[in-house]
Amino acid sequence: MKKRGPHGGELFGIMLLGSVAIDVAACVWISPQLLRVPCLWANGIVSALSIALGLAALIAGSLLGYASHEAFKQAVSPRGEVKHVLKTGPYRLVRHPFYLSLILIALGFFLLLRSYALLAGLLAVAVTLMAEAREEERVLVELFREEYLSYQEHTGMLVPRRPRR
Repeated sequence: MKKRGPHGGELFGIMLLGSVAIDVAACVWISPQLLRVPCLWANGIVSALSIALGLAALIAGSLLGYASHEAFKQAVSPRGEVKHVLKTGPYRLVRHPFYLSLILIALGFFLLLRSYALLAGLLAVAVTLMAEAREEERVLVELFREEYLSYQEHTGMLVPRRPRR
C-alpha cells in the first residue's frame, strides 16, 4: 500500500499557521508595519470593509466546510472508500466545496490581518489545494468514468457554473 502524504487540509493548517506566525514575529520583533498591505490599511472605510469581508469569508468558509464534511460522510464507506459520486448538498454547486471552504478561510484571515505573509499563505493554500483537487479528480475519473466526467462537465471545480439553457 502506498504511503499517503499530507492531505490538503493538513497542509492548509501548516501554511496558515506558519503565515500567522511569520506575521506576528515580524510585528513583534521587527516593525508592526513591515508586512502590512498598505492599500488595505488606507483609511477607515477601506479598513472596515476589509474586516467585514474577512469576517464574511471566515463565516462562509466555516459553514461551507462543515456542510461539505457532513455531506461527504454519505459517500464514504466505514473503511474510508468512496462509494459513489457525491452530487448533493454543496457538491451540487462545486466539485470541491471543502477545498473552497479552506481557501475562503485563508482569504478571511488575509483580509482581517491585511498582511503580505497571509497573502503568501493564501496563495500557497490555493495552489496546493488546486493540485490536490486535480489529483483527486484523476482518481475519481478512474473509479467512476462516465458518471464523474458528466459531473465535471456540469459542475465547476471551485466556482459554481451558470446553468446551461
